[in-house]
Amino acid sequence: MQLNVLAEGVETKEQKDLGLPKQNYTVATIMRNFGAQSSIAITYVDKSSLGLSNLKDSVRFFSEDVLRHRLVNGQREAYFNRYSRAMSVDLELLSKDNRWYNGSYYAISQNPLVDGHNHAGGTFTRYNDRTFDIFLGGSFQGKNYNSETGFVPSYGVYPGVLGLFNSINLKFYPKNN
Repeated sequence: MQLNVLAEGVETKEQKDLGLPKQNYTVATIMRNFGAQSSIAITYVDKSSLGLSNLKDSVRFFSEDVLRHRLVNGQREAYFNRYSRAMSVDLELLSKDNRWYNGSYYAISQNPLVDGHNHAGGTFTRYNDRTFDIFLGGSFQGKNYNSETGFVPSYGVYPGVLGLFNSINLKFYPKNN
């Protein structure tokens, strides 16, 4: 069994033309291998906007990634999105003979004002031998899941997604004469 640890941090400079402050990106992963070819990983990702003091800065920091609006008592109110965080658990199982495979994940995102329906997950299972190739899977994404780093953005594009899929294939081989 092997334990792998990764941690990395990057700080970007302020981009005045885009209305973005300095930002700090941090990622940390712990992965443990087990069995013949299986692993489990826990990952944490953080994006923090630095130097945002008060809403007077909204003229300087106008990017919609940073300056957002919400309804409070029927009034539109501006606020800074100071951080975005995501945590995930990934499990990969593979049999010694490579016939069985399962990949599963569960993730949750956090930012200052989103509460609930901020998770995503999926599982994919495959059986493959000389005669059959069977694949089953599904995934979901809560309507408020919004990981701003490391994922293809779909927040607001597909609010609340559930997908199921399968495939069953029978294999034929020519006979030797």
